[in-house]
Amino acid sequence: MLPRGLEVLIGFTPGGMTNLVEFEEYFSFFTRMLLVFGIAMEIPLFVVMLNLAGVVSGRQIAKHRSWIIVGTFVFAAVATPSTDPFAMTALGLTMTLLFLLSEAITRSVDRWRAKRPQGTDKWADDQASPL
Repeated sequence: MLPRGLEVLIGFTPGGMTNLVEFEEYFSFFTRMLLVFGIAMEIPLFVVMLNLAGVVSGRQIAKHRSWIIVGTFVFAAVATPSTDPFAMTALGLTMTLLFLLSEAITRSVDRWRAKRPQGTDKWADDQASPL
């Protein structure tokens, strides 16, 4: 991903001239790519955590799946610092696969919650634990 992005950036050099990539530009590009991909990979984890907290259900996520995938690719197009379609596609596909995995996890958590009997807590709400 990074070599292809640098190849596109260096490709803007006019003919007959050489391009010397300065360290600041390379480091800025590299840092932005790492930051965008890092944040993007945390979003599915955030969705699972919202499901565990009871804020969103797997059914709600499945209902809006198509819009979430479109939003994922829009985010990938805007967030990638390079103009090449390879970085956008790689980020969009990776985020989509992780989103689908998080949807499967949220549905399994919902099924587990539905099977669990209600009101079988060991301690009452107003009772102190021995710890």
